[in-house]
Amino acid sequence: MSNKFLYNQYSTFIKKHFGERVQKISLDGGFTCPNRDGTVGIGGCTFCNNDSFSTATKFRGKSITWQIDNAINRIGKRYQTNKYIAYFQTYSNTYGKIEQLKSLYEEAIKHPQIVGISIGTRPDCVNDEILDYLETVSKRCFLTIEYGIESFENETLKRINRGHLTETSTNAIIATSKRNINICAHMIIGLPGENIDTWVGAAKTISTLPITFLKLHNLEIIKGTAIAEEFIQNSWKLQTFDEYVDSIILFLEYLNNNIVIERLFDYSPSEMCIAPAWHYDYTTMVNKLRFIMEQRKTYQGRHYK
Repeated sequence: MSNKFLYNQYSTFIKKHFGERVQKISLDGGFTCPNRDGTVGIGGCTFCNNDSFSTATKFRGKSITWQIDNAINRIGKRYQTNKYIAYFQTYSNTYGKIEQLKSLYEEAIKHPQIVGISIGTRPDCVNDEILDYLETVSKRCFLTIEYGIESFENETLKRINRGHLTETSTNAIIATSKRNINICAHMIIGLPGENIDTWVGAAKTISTLPITFLKLHNLEIIKGTAIAEEFIQNSWKLQTFDEYVDSIILFLEYLNNNIVIERLFDYSPSEMCIAPAWHYDYTTMVNKLRFIMEQRKTYQGRHYK
């Protein structure tokens, strides 16, 4: 199997688009979530603890410019780049009044080293007014809206206290694509009650939607979350590393090969993660995946029609 194409890598896409490496930096816009403040629910998604995946939460209250400068000072030499994408990551970053959104996004765009913005949010937190404004932003800089889809099964969404339905996700994706805005979908592989058939079905569904980028996450049990209590009480089994790799390889085989893969594994701090205990860093996990795909002579889109 040629090493030229195993799956459609985000880093390759970015280098082709910008002509050089561009690094994402995480920002905290001070937002909350509609299933935390009581609008659609309380307590948040059962798996969610923002501190486990975003370093920006500790900078809450600082200006966007300050956060960008701080991040560049911390990581600029490490990644050897002068261009960055401002990633509004923590909680739901379109969950606010349009004036607030414009103020935060425009401040990021004005920074001389920011060449694009990426906005993490929920599919039930956008409307025509927000999307119409973001369409104008997309004409001025590289823009991606990252939707937390997590699952295409309504029963699963209910179980994890997601607070919206599958139809909400597909409607938001279609409405966003009509504005010619890049869309990144987030999916979790390993949620309780789901199996390999569920995930292959999700790959087939995603392949029919106008999605540009995809992030796959293995389910992690994080301290302080509702799913951690459920996990401890019921002792259900998480996938091993090898089982997860088998799952995402099959997922990739049924996935449209035009969709760009931005992420394949989660990697939370060990002091926060109850399970799984894989003891690999992200680069090692990706290298192991690539090795197995090469051995099996398989690739993204192998079974896609």
